[in-house]
Amino acid sequence: MKKTKKSDKIAIFIADGEFDTEDIGCVKQLIDDAGAKLDSAYAANITGCPIFKTADGKWYTGSVAFTVYPANLKAVAESLCDGDFCECQNCGRIEHEDALVRVHDYEERVAAGEEAPHGECSLCGCLSHKITKARARVLAGLVKSKRVRRTGLK
Repeated sequence: MKKTKKSDKIAIFIADGEFDTEDIGCVKQLIDDAGAKLDSAYAANITGCPIFKTADGKWYTGSVAFTVYPANLKAVAESLCDGDFCECQNCGRIEHEDALVRVHDYEERVAAGEEAPHGECSLCGCLSHKITKARARVLAGLVKSKRVRRTGLK
């Protein structure tokens, strides 16, 4: 099991909770943002380790922690296919369908009978499609992507 490093870049958030994910690019920024949210929520110094005694005479110590750990791959797949996410057919960028750009020159870019795209990738401008349950399982690493057999090559 790989331990996440603070310098690891974050490619995509599929759940963001209370975080402003547009400004977070790496695990260190995520941890810093978690600390800032905790600081403002409690308006107190939370970096220490408080030691306190309760009315029943027992001693306790407390801490606030934000932990990053490997995700449950089934939960990742479910979030990808249930969360209105799309994948760019060119660069592979995954983004929420609300972040996509309207498809320009639709009739010239999408042939009759082809799967309708949800929009254009905000990064490269190519067509992005809704992530299906099967594709979400591949993206999450639950199943291997099928190899495409290319004919005519020897």
